This record gives sequence, C-alpha cells and structure tokens, in this order.
Amino acid sequence: MKKCFYILSALMLLVTTACKKSLDVKNENAPGSDIVLAATETYPSILSGAYNSFWNTAVAASPTFSFTNAEVITSGYGSWSSFDYYKVPRTVVPNELVDDVVLSPPAAAWYGFFSGIPMVNRIIKALTTEGKKVKVGNTDHTQNMLAHAYLLQGMLYGHLGLLYDKSFIVDENTDFDMFDYELKPYSEVINFAIASIDKSISICNSNTFTDPIEMLPNKSFDNASLKALASSMAARILACSPRTPALIAQVDWNKVYTYASDGVIEDWGIQWKDGWNGKVISRDLMSHFDLMTWDWIRVHQRVLNMMAPSDPHAVYPRPDGVTELGQITSPDKRLTTYFNYMGRHTGWNPSTRGYNMLSEYKYVRYEEMSNTSSGFFPHFLKAENDLLKAEAAIRSGKPATEAATLINNTRVTKGNLPALTGIESETDLLNAVFYERYVESDFVYPHLGFFDRRRRGELRPGTLFHFPVPANELILHQMPFYTFGGEGNEM
Repeated sequence: MKKCFYILSALMLLVTTACKKSLDVKNENAPGSDIVLAATETYPSILSGAYNSFWNTAVAASPTFSFTNAEVITSGYGSWSSFDYYKVPRTVVPNELVDDVVLSPPAAAWYGFFSGIPMVNRIIKALTTEGKKVKVGNTDHTQNMLAHAYLLQGMLYGHLGLLYDKSFIVDENTDFDMFDYELKPYSEVINFAIASIDKSISICNSNTFTDPIEMLPNKSFDNASLKALASSMAARILACSPRTPALIAQVDWNKVYTYASDGVIEDWGIQWKDGWNGKVISRDLMSHFDLMTWDWIRVHQRVLNMMAPSDPHAVYPRPDGVTELGQITSPDKRLTTYFNYMGRHTGWNPSTRGYNMLSEYKYVRYEEMSNTSSGFFPHFLKAENDLLKAEAAIRSGKPATEAATLINNTRVTKGNLPALTGIESETDLLNAVFYERYVESDFVYPHLGFFDRRRRGELRPGTLFHFPVPANELILHQMPFYTFGGEGNEM
C-alpha cells in the first residue's frame, strides 16, 4: 500500500488516526478530486480555497506564538507550546506526536501550508498536461487560473522552505506509485518555489486578464496586480531564506532587486471576513492581530531598546528582578502611534517565565480592526517591499542614494526621524533597513521578525533556526525523530 502523505496533506486531514488506507481507496461519502476537477468553471473557487489555506496558516496564532523566540514580539503565556521557544537559556524544543496539530508549532505550519498544495497541483496538471480549459461565461480564464496556481504553489512551498529544514516536494507531475518520500533540503524547496512563482510572472507578462471572482475577500486581480504580488512574494522568500549571515552572500540580490522593483505599490491584504482570520486545520479562529489586541502578545523590550537606546526604561536585556521600568521617550514618533504604554502585564509571572519576556508596551496599530472584526487586514506592506528593494540595492552595489530614499519612505514620513542621504556606510544603511523592518513590517507578519533575526545572526544562542519535520509525519514514514534547539543544535 502507498504511504499516505497526500492524504495527510489534504484539507480533510485527521492526524488523530493512523494513516493506513491506500490512496486508491475511494471515500464514498465525498466527491473525488476527479469529479470536482471535471467542472473547470469551479477552478477559481478551488484556488480561492488554496489562498485561504495559505492565509489562515500565515496569520494563525500557531505557529506565530513560537516566534517570541526572535525577540520582536513577546508573551508571558505558554500557549501553543510557546514557552519552549522563548525560555532562557534556550533548550531543545519538543517535536511530539499530537492529536491536534495546532498545539505543535512544527505541525501547525506544516499541515496548514501543505493543505493547499494537492488541489493546486491537480489544477496545474489539468491545465498543462490534460489540456483542460477554464471558461466562465464566454471568457477563457485558463491562463489566468494557471498564473494563480503557480503563484500558490510557490507561496506555499516558499513558506515551507522558510520555516523547515527540509520538506517533500510534490508537484503536478509526481507519480505516487514511484514517489520515494525523500525529504529535500530547504534550499531545494526554496528554488522550487521561486521557479513556480517565475512561471506565474511569465504568464502575467504574456497575457491580459481579470479574475472572474474575488480570489480573496475583497481582492481580485488583473495580470498586472497578480504579477506585483508574485514579485513581492518572490523577493520575500529569496531574501529571508538564509539561515545565517554567512549564507546571505549566496542570495542573488540582483534578482531580489528585480522582484521588488516589480512588486506591490500599495499595502496588500484583504477585507476582514469570517473564515479568513487564522485557523490551522481544526481550531483557534484567531490571528496574530487578535493576540496583540487581547494583550497576549506585546512588543519585545529589544525593539523598544532599538527605538530609544539611551532611555534607561528601554534597557535590554531587561534586568532580572525588575517588574516595571516605566514609560519610554523615543525620537521615533511610532512609539506612540503604533505602540501604547500599558504598564506591567499582571497576568505574566516573571518568577516562572523569566523577566526577559516582560514588556510594558502593546502593539495597537491595527487594534480597531481586530476589535471590530472589520476593515483592512494587511499582510504585505508597501514598506516591506520598499525595504526589500533597499536591502537588495545595498547588497548588489546600486547607488546608496536609492536605498536611502526607500528607507526614508517610512523612516521620515512615519517615524519623523532624520533623513538618510546615501553618504552613510553600507553597515549603517543595512542597520537602518532592519530597524525599519522591525518597527514597520515585522509586526504585520511576525514570521518576518524570526526570519530577519535569523539571517542577521541576532537570535539568542541556542534558538532553533527552523522547525523540524513534525513528529506525526516522521512516524507516518517511519523516519527517525529529531528536533532543534539548545546551543550547538540550532540547525
């Protein structure tokens, strides 16, 4: 009998039962994929469901809570196994068999992102190999839907490559009779993801189209706007992939620059909608913005120290035994527009969790949206794209004045800080890029804070550099257990 990786990767995944059925066993109570895929006019809705898989995994409480280990966000709670990630000193993090995948950060992201892949692959195969056409009304949307499918394939695998040391690569041509379930290193996963996104960009360049439906809430695309999103996603995935500063030089920064130059020109996100607010397989309908609004997550003292390095109330590391430091004064006006001084969080017990996790500041930039469950729900800010382009310009030898201008877009207009001129050193310009990222974009998508600290070499010693393949998957394929964490076992 075939192994059941594909079943576990599907939306109907249930990890509470051993996967013993062959892929050939038909579920008589649900339509098979062949029946669903026969109606090509439904492909836009199916691909919308794959966007939902990406979105709800990317913004979900788990694994976001584990990225408290990057010291951009912080929490005194232990929910979703987060204490195992942020405790000091760092130790080995658990990778255990779980009944509910959301309770394990490695399992949450793995099954969440993989859940969108099977139908995306089937649609790509239907359109490229089987010669099917997508017609909605009298309009042919075949190339339109193929561009979406390749982008989704790249986004889903790209984020698996960012988060895991290795992964399976299953594409539209995979023959499961012959598939050996060999795990590929993250570098190969990243390369596969970028190749898929490049196919999407190529289709957008060669065709003119408009989506027949909203692919995400209040979000439909034409070929130009889809290319912009694809380009920004490719820039993010490439730039964030290095695990150490030494690996940064292996990134093709000219390619990142080109992607970012073609990227989003305004903040990209969706209209808040039920069913699109963070869910991994089975529970926890909440996004990282909810966690911030409800005061489960706060701004880490390390970021506050960056914003006010000379203020004693912003000292980092936060001293043991000190539960309250007081309000901070910063030259960056975002300390009072994006953040709010709340005083000590009395629900966080430093005696058991550590004083290092305390913070007196809350992130309130999108609080109203989360409080009302309405409004614009951002994911990829223009600022993130600008800063990716600035970083790529610096690392690829472009004029320093260009990078300075891009940094100033938020540094000056949002932070009211002195403008950079381009005469600064490369080190100072890069430090300015990452300062802006930590303040401007790394709270909007908290995974970025982890990726940025990782590639900058700024994680605490012993912090894992990526998740292991989850235990449920290792058991399924009779592979040995392993995990990361603790000094000397970071990757």
